[in-house]
Amino acid sequence: MSIIKTHDITLYGGNDIDIVLRPLCDSHLPLLYKWCADPEVLYWTEGGTNDTNLSYGADTVHDIYGGVSHNAFCFLIEADGVPIGECWLQKMNLPEVKAMYPGCLGEQFAKRTTSPNDMDSFDPIPAKRFNGRVLMTDGHTRAVAAHLAGLGEVPIYWDEDELDMRAYVMDVKWCDEERINSPLDLIERIIPHKDYERLWRKRCMEMVFE
Repeated sequence: MSIIKTHDITLYGGNDIDIVLRPLCDSHLPLLYKWCADPEVLYWTEGGTNDTNLSYGADTVHDIYGGVSHNAFCFLIEADGVPIGECWLQKMNLPEVKAMYPGCLGEQFAKRTTSPNDMDSFDPIPAKRFNGRVLMTDGHTRAVAAHLAGLGEVPIYWDEDELDMRAYVMDVKWCDEERINSPLDLIERIIPHKDYERLWRKRCMEMVFE
């Protein structure tokens, strides 16, 4: 079973240097082990940590990239054919989605659907059954945007991917504590992306490292 959920997107760029972003996959794990065990590399990736002995083992690497790759497109960065790092593209937050879809998706659906029940143009949202509940495993931003566009329901599909359910137990606990039970509860909690990174993504990463 794969640790990193890969994809089929390759990005090209650069002027004097050829930059290629290749889909990150399990064959790149030896590079990730090397980089994540190097305190000098971690100094930059962890925001200037003072821990000069910081080093992540294989299990932590698996937790990081196995978790992130289910919610983002992960890439290996190559410069002139030499691997130099990794990165990922995360799901856009709501302001960016609204900017991409004029009228908070409303115009797009008006142009691309023939009736309110025609959901062919909406990417289904993944969900899992968990302790007697149905949980969304991704697509929260799209669900909020769809509600703000006036949609009463959206299509879903059952997520068959292997997820770190230990992390999801804590995620659900946090949401229960904040009384977040559906996308509607997020409407008054829309924040800038940098705040999302600090308040949610950083918190999730710290949980992984504990």
